[in-house]
Amino acid sequence: MKIYIAGKITDNPDYKTHFARAEKRLAENHTVMNPAVLPLGFDYEDYMRICFAMIDVCDAVYMLDNWRDSPGAIREYEYAKGKEIIFEGVEYVAFYTDAEIRELQEQIRIVDQTIAKLRKEIAEKMSALRERVESGKDR
Repeated sequence: MKIYIAGKITDNPDYKTHFARAEKRLAENHTVMNPAVLPLGFDYEDYMRICFAMIDVCDAVYMLDNWRDSPGAIREYEYAKGKEIIFEGVEYVAFYTDAEIRELQEQIRIVDQTIAKLRKEIAEKMSALRERVESGKDR
């Protein structure tokens, strides 16, 4: 899976260490896009356009624990809606895209309809059996 790392960079003196640590952990099993390695010299909106392009080619976004303190990371989170979002420190929770959630909801609806149909059939069969027993036809 291709994963983009999102977190606080601006006004964060340790951002390179934090991003590098996450990249090292994620790179064991994934291809990682790390915006902390971009060169200095661009303005903020240029960096955001570059980061959005990086997100576009990734399957998921990994949100570092400080992402809520970063206007840029919040924008990246909003931009990435529909992709898998993975939150630092919540490694064992399954996250689903909007399309996967809609598919699961449709499957649940079908299962609910099947259960309702089966309950109705069982109730009808129980009623018919009760009538047979009460009328003495089953003796």
